[in-house]
Amino acid sequence: MNRVTPELLLAQLESEKAARAEAEKLVAEQAEQIAHLAAQVAWFRRHVFGSTSEKNVLPPPPDSPQLDIFGNQGEATPGEIREETAEPKKEQARKAKPRRPLPKDLPRHVVMHDLAEEQKRCACCGKVMCRIGEDVTEKLQLVPAKLYIEQHVRPRYACGACKDAVAQAPLPAFPIPRATAGASLLAFLLLSKYADHTPLCRMERTFARHGIDLPRRKTSAWMMELSGLCKPLVALMQRRIVERSAVVGADETPIQMLDPQGGRRKTKTCFLWQYRGDEQAPYTVFDFREGRGRDGPREVLRDFRGILQCDAYAVYQSLRTAEGLAFTQAGCWAHARRKFVEAHDGGDRRAETAIAIIGELYAVEKHAREQRATDPDFDDAALARLRQERSVPALARLREWMDGHLAVLPKSPLGKAIGYTLDNWAMLTLYAADGRVPIDNNAVERSIRPVALGRKNWLFAGSERGGQAAALFFSLIASARRADLNLWDYTTDLLTRLPSHPVNRLDDLLPDNWPPHTP
Repeated sequence: MNRVTPELLLAQLESEKAARAEAEKLVAEQAEQIAHLAAQVAWFRRHVFGSTSEKNVLPPPPDSPQLDIFGNQGEATPGEIREETAEPKKEQARKAKPRRPLPKDLPRHVVMHDLAEEQKRCACCGKVMCRIGEDVTEKLQLVPAKLYIEQHVRPRYACGACKDAVAQAPLPAFPIPRATAGASLLAFLLLSKYADHTPLCRMERTFARHGIDLPRRKTSAWMMELSGLCKPLVALMQRRIVERSAVVGADETPIQMLDPQGGRRKTKTCFLWQYRGDEQAPYTVFDFREGRGRDGPREVLRDFRGILQCDAYAVYQSLRTAEGLAFTQAGCWAHARRKFVEAHDGGDRRAETAIAIIGELYAVEKHAREQRATDPDFDDAALARLRQERSVPALARLREWMDGHLAVLPKSPLGKAIGYTLDNWAMLTLYAADGRVPIDNNAVERSIRPVALGRKNWLFAGSERGGQAAALFFSLIASARRADLNLWDYTTDLLTRLPSHPVNRLDDLLPDNWPPHTP
């Protein structure tokens, strides 16, 4: 019979402790994996069956019907059935919005619907009736695009006596001297491709219906030449952003480019970097780069001394630490909130607290926008004071809540959200002390959306030069939209004037200075 010694008991106890620790570790890993998979399932459900909007992410109240796993609503309650079938109250009836009048500057083609002469006599006494008024009904009609040829005729003059001197008016400067296309047609091609995202191959078929042969090879070459014409103007916008803006928003988005090393059917991922200036330089500039490294932003931001608002991509931080660039980095609360939303969608109800507090931060910003719309004295300093009064306490509560949840599994969705927010806390809270800094970088993301839409149509850039041309045209279009310009009028005038415009007077053609002042 084996004797149980204290040493043996201690060894068994240590073995059991080790086994228990191993089991707890395994349970934690499995819980983390379950949370991760639940977040993935929630993400797929939301993108396949539901809305991708992040506005309403908090769960419905307990008495409301829930959605099943396929996004179908549960059975309605008796109260809801009565509410849906009852006659709406008059005061609750939704008022129809008044119809907006048709533009007054559009030409009117009058179609008269008059009575015959015999119908203008009174049926009682037979006298001719007098005209007492009229009713006008307007219908908006469309005339398909009409092509025409503009002939530039230059008579030549010679002296009949000496037979030597010949005089002729000079030919005006054209956007592309050797092309048969004028400024208006080139503007149409540019906007159709880069603003409306219609590929050149589709436009080739459209022009063929009008009997015009414009192969995509030719129109693509025209776009390349136009990019060279517009390059100095976009370069000026970029310099103004760096030199004059106190706050610059930055982000990047992928774009496919044909890979010359991989054959015609191979593409590689490149990037469009966006830089959005503030009101001192109201331009949005795109920069095409083949990689996502720091070479591009280093070249653009090397002289920038203001505040760069961006996500937590490591390249921006390395530009300050490794490259020594002098800008200050501000964070984006939309990115932080998005991570808590993902945790909530994964089934972690604890994220509701963080989402609600971040909602308070955005409520302050909404109040500030409303205040600015009615009070001209509500400036950046007043916004900073409002944030100190209302946003800073909310930020303190959020920090206290996160510090109390540090035991959350670090690789779980909620753990990642807390980790991201704490790691970038200094950048995220910088806006509270500076009224010039927005709470998020959403304005930059909105400017990128047209590029994402275009990718679904033209699919890829044909070359590095094509990617650079796209960046130039996206810059012109985005900046013109910020200035609330008519894209057609601005682009046509720009292509008409640029060929002969003095380089030292490019300011006249910037979107915020257009239309030009005539003496």
